[in-house]
Amino acid sequence: MPARIWSQLSPGEKEQIRKDLSKIKIIFLGCGKTLTDDRWVVANKEMGMTEGDEKFLKGYYKEGIINYKEWIDLDLRLWKKRGEPTRENFEKIFSELNSPDPRAKEVVSKLKKKHRVFAVTGQNQHLANAVQEEFEIHCFATNVFIYDSGGYLKTISFSHEDSSMIMNVISVVSQAHSVLPDEILFVDDGETGSAVFESRMAISVAFESSSKVNQEKASLVIQELIDLLDILR
Repeated sequence: MPARIWSQLSPGEKEQIRKDLSKIKIIFLGCGKTLTDDRWVVANKEMGMTEGDEKFLKGYYKEGIINYKEWIDLDLRLWKKRGEPTRENFEKIFSELNSPDPRAKEVVSKLKKKHRVFAVTGQNQHLANAVQEEFEIHCFATNVFIYDSGGYLKTISFSHEDSSMIMNVISVVSQAHSVLPDEILFVDDGETGSAVFESRMAISVAFESSSKVNQEKASLVIQELIDLLDILR
């Protein structure tokens, strides 16, 4: 179990954490399962993939049988075989944001008053654009959907695996703003967050609903996104 679960701490312990985090200048928020639902899962369903397909490919990736690029390529192959992978369809799928917390927009708005807030997503430019519009913060995307002249998905381009790209974003932004790791907060409920948690390049926050791995690696575990307003007073 993690050492610090916000809902289980005493008033004195909470006050110490508030003091420790008073120097935070930049906040990075994950998208899937944090600001939004997992739209990639929705895309898989809309493109004809079954839950069995998803579990099978995810299992192969977790076991190291396929790498991240091969996983994405297999998704793309199934989308082309069973669905209609067009720009129009994906813009619709990834722009229909359903936040797991109805107060997410309020939380982000209040955090922006005292901090620089960014979002990061392991999905694509369509989701990033939707998050930017909805929350009025810049969102970095790891994947870019590339279409042919007819608007049909041609390929999916990415510079790094999700977790590596997210760490690269944090590194570049922190250098640009001259901030140290203890001045950066990374909040995520998705699987790609665990690599960032382990890197210690930022103070990391997971959720009580996060995987056991995320909770064990995170610096702090919260119950809801709105807990950040209580922590970062």
